Amino acid sequence: MIEIQIRPQTVEEAFLYTKNIFRKRNFYRENGYLVDIPKHPVFIGIYNSQIETIEEKENELRKIFFDEIYPKLDFSAGLLRAEQGKLLVIEALKKTEVWRENWGFNLLDKYVVVLTPYGVGGSYSESGMVVFKIDNRRPFANVIVHEIVHIGLEFLVKKFDLNHTEKERLVDLICAAAFDDLLPEYFADKIGELALDSFINKESLLDIPAALKKYISWKSK
Repeated sequence: MIEIQIRPQTVEEAFLYTKNIFRKRNFYRENGYLVDIPKHPVFIGIYNSQIETIEEKENELRKIFFDEIYPKLDFSAGLLRAEQGKLLVIEALKKTEVWRENWGFNLLDKYVVVLTPYGVGGSYSESGMVVFKIDNRRPFANVIVHEIVHIGLEFLVKKFDLNHTEKERLVDLICAAAFDDLLPEYFADKIGELALDSFINKESLLDIPAALKKYISWKSK
């Protein structure tokens, strides 16, 4: 039985997550991501600066975050939304069990969904932690399944040396093809490496590594 645990970020987690957002701000800008950060003038000023880093004022920012920002955060609506979508996530993940058997999809026994008001729509770590932004406009199940599929495919991303746009397109195509009955609002945006569209479909779900080999072979011509 797959277990999904849901909780808010702790104050320490939220601050460290914010620090990581600041470290990756150039990546977000270059790839067109809209990013939420703490709505405080000191945080906003550093994020928008071309030269300042969060580490330079870390003690000051930590105190502001712990004393002024985090105590005002309200996770109640996000927790309710997440709990309502949890069973749908589990139902979708049951479909991936055959992938684990057929080609090694990395399906974990437990995932921890951590709610945050910051960052982009969602993110993941290979340990099984998924971060969900509480005001994300996309359905909770769509975002969580997307991030969990990322975790399951990470070994293939590394094996085939896929770049960011290829990785995102791969996950979107797989989710749109595999979960169209359970997540009808999930669709693959026309972003990322569109050449993958010719290689990833319902049939290729039976053997994604083989489909990626064909893609890499085509790409190298």
